[in-house]
Amino acid sequence: MALSDLRIRTARPREKPYKLTDGGGLYLFVQPGGSKLWRMKYRFLGKEKLLSIGRYPEIGLARARKEQLAARELLVDGRDPSAAKQMERDKKLAEHARTFRALTEEFLKKQEKEGRATSTLKKNRWVLDMALAEALWGEGRLDPGDAAWTLRHARVLGLDLKARVVVL
Repeated sequence: MALSDLRIRTARPREKPYKLTDGGGLYLFVQPGGSKLWRMKYRFLGKEKLLSIGRYPEIGLARARKEQLAARELLVDGRDPSAAKQMERDKKLAEHARTFRALTEEFLKKQEKEGRATSTLKKNRWVLDMALAEALWGEGRLDPGDAAWTLRHARVLGLDLKARVVVL
């Protein structure tokens, strides 16, 4: 039986997580804490896999069904939807990292023109490279909070970095 928006909105958390199925492998996973997550179960190369589509209500029923159809099309073409989603995420991350790299280079050139000491420039380059490496190979994201974390830890290590780095 296909899901309706009313059924989704009235779904209440229980002691244990449960699923509201829509068909074709698409279901809404309702967790005890109250969050509702769209997921799609499928098989690829003989293995059962799970594709996370997103949270309800950010992603409504109609959009979840569109995402499911797109994933099904990838399966028909012989491609793994999870791998395709990961490749897209990696592509966006690499694009973001290139932007971050350009900003760090611009920042370091500015500091060099201002006459900063060579040791200061080396320390700043090291910290910014560390932040970039974390973005590329760590959790896969880089935001102002990550830059602030890097600055705090650099301060703990005894590096005297200015908060201007966060403004990048």
